[in-house]
Amino acid sequence: MEIQLLGAVLKVPRPDLAARYLETCLSVQAFPTAAGFTLPCPGCNVILESVKAHAPFQTGPEGYYTGLCHLAFRSADLQKTIWHCEAAGIPLVGGSRISYNPLVWGTGMTYINPECDFGFGMEFCTRLDLSDTPSECAMEHIGIPTPKLPESIAWYQSLGFSIGTSSTIHRESDGAVILNAMMEGYGTILELYEFAGIDHEPFVDQPFACLRFAFSGEETEKALMGLGAEAAGSGTLVLTAPGGEKLEFVKGMNAS
Repeated sequence: MEIQLLGAVLKVPRPDLAARYLETCLSVQAFPTAAGFTLPCPGCNVILESVKAHAPFQTGPEGYYTGLCHLAFRSADLQKTIWHCEAAGIPLVGGSRISYNPLVWGTGMTYINPECDFGFGMEFCTRLDLSDTPSECAMEHIGIPTPKLPESIAWYQSLGFSIGTSSTIHRESDGAVILNAMMEGYGTILELYEFAGIDHEPFVDQPFACLRFAFSGEETEKALMGLGAEAAGSGTLVLTAPGGEKLEFVKGMNAS
């Protein structure tokens, strides 16, 4: 399919404040647009748009809500990233402790989570399978909790994504079993994960609104319609994934 990823769309009442927060976290410049701001970022741009109001932030047990959840950015040195956040006055979930996931990408990943008051999750991470991590800001992955991992994997494969790695994580701290798959495609990575053995419910009207793509060609349009895409205005189609997340497709490869 002729598809190009445009970015992750976050809809918040004050895009200027969210842009300032991300600029501070990522040390990159946000550029104003007609709808809000865009932060250019290898792996996936971050698009901030204004919304008058959104539903109260949904809270529940970890993994209960499904859909678009968090943005994870690469860090060449997590200790330096911690010092940067502390100097900027950005609290970290769990303090300065660096967490470790031993199974992702075969050799594991270390990560920290800055606190975010805008309704979407933030992460900085270092992949241990890579010998060198670029120092500039780059999106490592987009986190998407799912209700049934095999169903979500198959759905994203139908869009042209492929499995980069998969694992089953048995978390010692609380006994949680987490099924994980990193899906690669269109220059980005989607982390699909399922907390096994618990109930699930999709996020509704949350700030992480959608992933936005551009598309071209009648065959691509037919394929998207065949997957259940619905029209949402002139030249725009919307797909709803198994976890409830929205993928928006704008006609024209240069759409913005």
